Amino acid sequence: KLIIGVAGSLLFYSWGNLLYVALMVVLTLFAYFLARGIDRWRDQRTSLFLLWLGILINVALLVVFKLWTGVKYPLGLSYVTFQVIAYLLEVYNKVSASEKDMLAFSFYLLLFPKIPVGPITRHRQLREQIQNIQVVPTDVADGLRRYIRGFAKKALIADTLARVVTPIFKLASPTIDPSFAWLVIISYSLQLYFDFSGYTDMAIGLGRMMGFRFLENFNFPYISKSIGDFWRRWHISLSNWFRDFVFYP
Repeated sequence: KLIIGVAGSLLFYSWGNLLYVALMVVLTLFAYFLARGIDRWRDQRTSLFLLWLGILINVALLVVFKLWTGVKYPLGLSYVTFQVIAYLLEVYNKVSASEKDMLAFSFYLLLFPKIPVGPITRHRQLREQIQNIQVVPTDVADGLRRYIRGFAKKALIADTLARVVTPIFKLASPTIDPSFAWLVIISYSLQLYFDFSGYTDMAIGLGRMMGFRFLENFNFPYISKSIGDFWRRWHISLSNWFRDFVFYP
């Protein structure tokens, strides 16, 4: 199952750009051996050096591709690097042990449903599920319903709203009536939500069909009563990532 999963994920990734498959393989091997080194070295200074080496190289990858104009951005690179950084930090802080099985780690990092838009999953959240993959008919049915719901959000609502929003955004702002501008702003807010949450629903649904339970990533953010409440409901996995690995430290 793991071999099929890794091969399928690399095939999915090659659909975006075949040239970047090698990059993902190298990044996966680098993260695996670096975490094993952090876990094995008892010298705190060496472990800290390996940790920062991993963080800096992953951040550098993001910066280089973001600034490298004219080059196609690798599919899902942001989410893969966020997961690698979280994994290295949790191994260093003894929150989670490093994965000894390279195939299992590759399966976790490259699992294709969550590559394009998340949710950002922690290794410790999927470790036991990967070790005991079980696909049952009820999960397949639930996952299929979730996938269809997400596809409807994206294709029927978000893409329809985009046909209204995109042409207006191309106009010079002084030519837009204020009441119409408000309509476009509201439409864009809805488009953004249904587009992003639709993709997430599809990822969660695909994962469920494969026997995995990903954490929820959106919780009706537009009913929030404050900015703080909004960020606890919008892209939950990313908000939690910044909370645990940026704000708290």
